[in-house]
Amino acid sequence: MKKLRIYLDTSVINFLFADDAPDFKRVTVEFFDRYPLRLLSPLEAEYDE
Repeated sequence: MKKLRIYLDTSVINFLFADDAPDFKRVTVEFFDRYPLRLLSPLEAEYDE
């Protein structure tokens, strides 16, 4: 299977630990259950200054 190239903002990953936002946490956990990190190729954001 080809790896997905995806940009995940840090806030997306932080929702894995967001006990105060259960809806966001639930969908984030579902996403990572469906697409484990071994199937993803994380991209880094580039900023021009």
